[in-house]
Order: sequence, then C-alpha cells, then structure tokens
Amino acid sequence: MRQKPARTCTNIALTSVTSTDNTTATTTITKVKTIAKPGCQTRCGNLTVPYPFGIGLGSGCSIGEWFDISCNTSFYPPKPFLGSIEIYGISDTQLRVHNAVAKKCYNRTGGLVHENTSWTDLGKTPYSFSEANTFTVIGCDDFALIDGDDQRNFTSGCVSLWSKAEDVLNGSCSGIGCCQTSMPKGLNNYLTSLSSLKNHMGVWSFDPCSYAFLGELNSFTFRGASDFSDPDFKNRTWLKFHWRSTGRRKLIKTKEKFFQQNGGLLLKQQVSSNEGGVESTKVFTAEELEKATNDYAEERIVDRGGSGTVYKGILPNKRVVAIKKSRLMDESQIEQFINEMIILTQVNHRNVVKLIGYCLESEVPLLVYEFVSNGTLFHHIHSRGGMSWLSWENRLRIATESAGALAYLHSPASKPIIHRDVKSANILLDEHYTTKISYFRSSRLIPLDQEQVTTLVQGTLGYLDPEYLHTSRLTDKSDLWSGSGGAFNREKAPLSGEKPRRKKSSGVFHHVHEEKPLISYSRASSVEGIEGTLEQLQIVAELVKKCHNLNGEDRPAMKEVAMELEGLRKFTKHPWVNQHDHEKTLSLLGENERSDLYTVQPSPLNNNPDISGQYSLDSIQLMFPANSPR
Repeated sequence: MRQKPARTCTNIALTSVTSTDNTTATTTITKVKTIAKPGCQTRCGNLTVPYPFGIGLGSGCSIGEWFDISCNTSFYPPKPFLGSIEIYGISDTQLRVHNAVAKKCYNRTGGLVHENTSWTDLGKTPYSFSEANTFTVIGCDDFALIDGDDQRNFTSGCVSLWSKAEDVLNGSCSGIGCCQTSMPKGLNNYLTSLSSLKNHMGVWSFDPCSYAFLGELNSFTFRGASDFSDPDFKNRTWLKFHWRSTGRRKLIKTKEKFFQQNGGLLLKQQVSSNEGGVESTKVFTAEELEKATNDYAEERIVDRGGSGTVYKGILPNKRVVAIKKSRLMDESQIEQFINEMIILTQVNHRNVVKLIGYCLESEVPLLVYEFVSNGTLFHHIHSRGGMSWLSWENRLRIATESAGALAYLHSPASKPIIHRDVKSANILLDEHYTTKISYFRSSRLIPLDQEQVTTLVQGTLGYLDPEYLHTSRLTDKSDLWSGSGGAFNREKAPLSGEKPRRKKSSGVFHHVHEEKPLISYSRASSVEGIEGTLEQLQIVAELVKKCHNLNGEDRPAMKEVAMELEGLRKFTKHPWVNQHDHEKTLSLLGENERSDLYTVQPSPLNNNPDISGQYSLDSIQLMFPANSPR
C-alpha cells in the first residue's frame, strides 16, 4: 500500500461487520469490537486495535499480513500505522487515517511556488476505494482530474471558479470555490492532476492555493473563503476503503452457522421474553477460550462427563475460570443448554455457582463459570480420606447453605426456579469448602402467577419426588424430596471405585417416613459416619421425615428447612455436652481420621467415569443409578 507523503485525514471503511461485541472504544468513530486476539497487545497510544487487525508486523495477532498494524513508540503517545499510513481510529466499518492531498500555490504574478501531487495505490491488498468517496476540488481558478485503475480506464474531474470572496458560501460545494464529483465502485488506485486557468492571478489576494483530494462525502464540510487560507484538511477529510477477505468471510459464515446451531436464535427469543442478566453476561470469542485453556490441553481437564468436558481456564486478567465444553448436541439438548444459561444469568447467590459468560460461535457451545476447586460433595463422600472433614458440624453447614440457596431460588421475589435434580453430585465445594449448587440444565422457571407446572419428568432415579414422578406436576416442594439428606449421605462406594449397588435415595434417613421408632435409627448401623448427639440426630430425622412426606403440600417450604437447620447449627456450636452424651454419640470416624477441615485433600477419582468430579456434566436419564454424578 503506497501513498504520496503529503497528507490529510483519511477514512478507511470495512464492508463486513465482524463484531457482536457492543463495547465502544473512546478513540473510535462508531461501535467497535475492542477484543484483540487473546495474548495480543490491544492498544497503541490512544488507539484500541480490534481483531481482525493486530499490533505487530508478523506477530500473528491479525487475520493476515495486510491487517498488521505497526506501533511506532518513538512518538509520545505511540502512533499506529497501516503500512505508511497513520491510523487515527478504528470502528466496525472504518479506519480513520491520514491521506495525501494535491496542492498548488502561486505568487502574486502567477508563479508556482509550491506543488504536491496526490496518489494512492492499494495494489494487490484486500482494500479498494468505496463508492461513498467523492473527489473534491477547492479553489476559485482551478480544475482537476482524477485518473484511476488502468484496467478500467477511469477519468473524472470538476471545475471550481469565481472571482469574489464574498460570493463564496459556507457549506456549499456547487462550483463556487468548491466542486465535487462522484467515484465508481471497486477502484484501487488513483492519481490527481491539479491545474489553474490563470495561475490564481485574479484571485490571489484571497485564494493563493488550490487543493484536490478524494474523501468520504459526509466527512467534509466546505467552510467558504476560510478554507483558502487555513484549510487544515488533514484533520477534516476521510477516505473510505472497502476490504475483502475470503477467509474472513468464510470464518464469519462459519461462526454464524455455529451460533444458530448452538441455540443462538433460541437464546434471543428467551432474552426477549425473560428479564435477566443475559445482556450483561460476557460473550467470549472462541479464540479467547482456546487461549485460556492452552488450546484445550489435556492437563487443563478437571472433569469429564457424559455431556462434555470441563477445563481449567486462565483469562488475560489472570482470573481462573471453569470452561465447560459441551459434546455435540441434538435439538432437545440445545434447549437444555440455553435453559441453563437463562437460569444462571438470573441468579446471584454466594451458594450458587456463578455463570461468567458463554460462547456460541464454536463448533460446540461453551459456558464459563467461576472456578470451584474442591470438587463435588459426592466425590468427598465416596473417596478415600474425603470423610475425614465431614464432621457433623460441616454436614450441617453444607445442608444449611444448600437449603438457603434453594430457598433463594424458590423465592417469588423474581421468577421462582425449581432445580429438579438436587443431589450430592450437583453440590460443589470451593477452596473454603463453601457450598455451590450447580447443574441447572433440568431446572425450570415458574411463572409468578403459577405454583406448579406440568412438565416432562427429568431428574435422577432415587432422588425424584414420587409425586412429581407420577403426576408430572413440578412444584418447589419437589426439591424438598431430592434435596433432603444429601449432606448426611453415608453410602460408601467400595474402595475399588465401583458403583454402589443400591439405587435408592442415599440420604441417611431415606426411609424415615416409615412407621419405626426414630431412636432405633439413630442407634442403627444406618447412621454410621454421622457424628452428633442423639437429640441432634432425632431433630434431623424428623425434618427429613417432613421433607419426605408423600404428599407435597404437607412438606415444609425450603425457607422453613433452611431456618430450622440454621437454628440447629447454632445449637451445635454451643451444645449441651457431658460424658453421658459422649457415650451415646455414634460415629464411624476413628481418632486418626479426625482432622482439620482445610488440611485433608480428597483423593482424585476423575478417571473413574462413574465418580465424576465437579460441574456435574453427565446428562443422567431416569434409568441411571442415583449415585451417578452428572
């Protein structure tokens, strides 16, 4: 790309819209995608450089060499250049740059004292001049021609004449001191020839010079006679270039295809019909997430499941995230995926896993979550050493936090949300062992004017509310059935890692609704692994019994459960304890297993497909056992 050194301000337009990002940079003309390629410099001086452009010649930060922008740091602030052309701004459709202006100046007697010709040759670059440009001549004794594109043999021009300065009008470019002519489409080089009829001798007192340039029609306003003495065209005129890139167009079409394939249209419909935070949720590019996961390196995998793989990702700001890369989905699974997104964008609770963003332009959809480092509650219960910190107090805390989160979800303050698949495999624990409810792919939003919905039964066998299973009527009481007992789960998988044989609910008190004395349960082997006084065990047993009432209307609200558990926690912190009570307290934990909450790390079982780790990926259908984590 070559250009004569004489300059004015130019504007290059890009014909393809390459961004869905609505961020606006301060130096741009219109909306601009401000995301550079991951790992690449984003700014040069005052200019934000978005992809497909990139800073650094041969740096790999742009889509190709013709989009490489050099950053000259010898200036302060540094200045960006495309070839030899200085860039002032980038938007989705334009590059604002300096350009060449033809100029001739004369003395009083008509002698030529200064001359600049103007030409720009785009050669075999992806750029061409836009038909939105116009050829402009400024002067009162001038005519000019513009020749371009040898193959098209194009020539055009205009004449600008007048003899009195007071007749030259501001804003008018109709031949009195200023004239303009249009340009054809597809031009990629031009040369300007500027001439004077009488060498400005009759107008020299107010117009000693003439000017000609190619620029965008709407970017220039003629200022009348003042333009003859102080034109400052370099900061007032832009030139539009079209750009073309077969590879870029193909990439855009591919991303559009993936966006629709991954539920993009469904997401738009859901956004228009639901108030939520989808608009504020970050939209990641496929390239960003590839960079964050080191191209989805094997060592970044933290969990595998039936519906995909979870990777540990590191964003440019050093934030650690979990990136869920789904498997190829059919239409019904896409609906579940979008449903999970919509649900999570409307939730803001410390005990619910937070959705940070998403990407729909890759081959499979991607979700970006906060990183929860300590796996699932299921994993801790069923792994070697995982039970050592599951003291009675910690179980109560997990149960209380889970119930509080579910009560928040059920709250009518916004549209109530029914989780529909509460179990230990869907309860995550962070670095402080704080509870995080996850996996909302089966969840449902309940309209405010309804207390229940009729829906296709989804969930995990053994955790499903029998009333919901038989009637398909889903209410907030359905979560009471599946959620009760998870933190008090005692069922242990064999040390070989094989599936536990039993397919019933794995809560400690899963049969308490039967007419048997509760005290006998608290002394039986079925409470092995539970630490606590008989009174505490009996209170929990009574609570679980209420939650497991076959008639959903007779179960307590989740908020009541959360409050009762919180009260029991306060009682546990200041218990009535004596030697007699210690003798009645039952526990499977030996002295060597009693350890601090933060010192014992669970044994990884991520390689066991039946004991999957965090983020609960497997899409479990009703025929699968209750202990299979998602």
